[in-house]
Amino acid sequence: MKQIVCNLLLGWGVVVGSTGAFAQQGEFGDVLNSLMNTGLIRGMIRNEPITTSMRDVNKRVDLPDSFGNDQTFRPLHRYPRTPTGGWKLVPGFYELRSRSYCIKAGTHAPSNGDGYLYAPLRGRQADIVQSILAGSAVHTEVDQHDVQLLLWAIIARSNFSNMNSRVVGVASTFLNPGQMLRLNSKAMLSTALQLLNSPQLEASLRPIFAAEHQIRQVVGQMNARFEDVEKLAMLAGPALMDNPDIRQGRWSKHPDGYYVRYFPHGYSRTIVQVYVPANVSTVVFDATDDVAVPANTGAQRLALSNVPYDTTGYAPDPPPVVARQQPATREQIPVPPVLPSPTVRYQQICGLVIDTRTRMRISGASIMLGDHEILSDGKGTFRLDSLVAGQTIGFTTGAAGYSADTLEIDVERRSDCQTVVIELKPITKPDSGRLVALNEADLRAGDRIILQNIQFEQSRSELLVPGKSELDKVAAWMQVHTTARVELSGHTSNEGDKSANLALSKERAAACKRYLLRKGVGPDRIKAVGYGQERPIVSNDTPERTLNRRVELRIDRL
Repeated sequence: MKQIVCNLLLGWGVVVGSTGAFAQQGEFGDVLNSLMNTGLIRGMIRNEPITTSMRDVNKRVDLPDSFGNDQTFRPLHRYPRTPTGGWKLVPGFYELRSRSYCIKAGTHAPSNGDGYLYAPLRGRQADIVQSILAGSAVHTEVDQHDVQLLLWAIIARSNFSNMNSRVVGVASTFLNPGQMLRLNSKAMLSTALQLLNSPQLEASLRPIFAAEHQIRQVVGQMNARFEDVEKLAMLAGPALMDNPDIRQGRWSKHPDGYYVRYFPHGYSRTIVQVYVPANVSTVVFDATDDVAVPANTGAQRLALSNVPYDTTGYAPDPPPVVARQQPATREQIPVPPVLPSPTVRYQQICGLVIDTRTRMRISGASIMLGDHEILSDGKGTFRLDSLVAGQTIGFTTGAAGYSADTLEIDVERRSDCQTVVIELKPITKPDSGRLVALNEADLRAGDRIILQNIQFEQSRSELLVPGKSELDKVAAWMQVHTTARVELSGHTSNEGDKSANLALSKERAAACKRYLLRKGVGPDRIKAVGYGQERPIVSNDTPERTLNRRVELRIDRL
């Protein structure tokens, strides 16, 4: 299947007067070459309409690529928007199937497996592009192709005083008079194609100048069609993979504290997934200020909108706000009965406290709202009264034998009771099996062995050489003890995000299992699990907490 590639550079946008000027040489050509030598062209490149690139990306890896793959992402289109068109989010996982746009021409379209990272929208025309993206959510009657055509014209630095009425009409829908005036400005040089004859111009740039000129001519025609411009702007072929370590699904940390990742489907559709950690109270997510930057420098930059291209395939009803550490995978939990608000001035929250594993209701749970404490009743339910719509409240819920959890929630204006389900996670007791060495003579079921020298890439699950040597000993032991069944468990310290630590511990245990399978151990003889930071062997409040980062082997059967 052909991959599409933009052939329109985020370019210099010089307007060409006539093809006859291209053939002329002489005094102007000497002046032009002089300008090339003084670096003027380089300055024009740095002054692109949109400048966002890999240099604006935070490449630090905080979360493994598989983090969140076992979670249920809430569809953003079902949530109320902020006045600016974004969404105010509490901790959790969210997804937007965004209409996206090509804003990096002369590059390849996204192909399967390409990694994309977050960067802010920057450049001389960044405010204009963001106004168009934000306006597309308000003026949904404007076709996505017309929006893309307008963006291509801006990126090519087309002169809007010579533009066809259709493109100008779309622009006037989204932009104010001052922004329209900026789009009518003349280009810096009037005979751009003459650059093609300059000996100082790199050969790779020559076809780009010609393509830009062709696109500006087509967009200026009264009967210009999207398909005609796309044929000029796009070529077939995948991008050169020059950053293979950055794969699809890589999480990027936003400056506001949440994480985001991208799954493009062509340049016009991108699945955006957002993770708000538990230590972040609330954030506002607005895709129009974000750019999905490709790891492979020859691929397209993608601008994102808050307009969903598809809203099907999700659960039929949005779930209640849930403070959870693991996704609910069993039957739907009934919520407390809807109670009428006692007065029109105040709102109520009706809550339910349950065990995140057994799904049983928890009675006697303590709900602390500031200095005020209430307890869940025999059915695990509670009620908060006299709340003001629009305020954000925070409360902590705890119960004997459970880890406490804190939730912040926006009080909604409604005639019935706002519902919330709080899931508490039981405190896991440490494994009671004795710690032994693999070469001891009296090994028995239940024994635990801490595998020494199991090492991984930082925040990754790729085994390093010392760890492979240790697992070779395990494989040899299991080949001698042919009836043995074992559990490989991954563990972490309490540094970093709790959910990320749990996911990483599972990945590392699975990596050890895969290595043993390659050594000939049967898959039914090994179980791989991850406990994150739940089973420390030393206090996490001491420098020795690094000992908690480990892989254990437990003998289930000999």
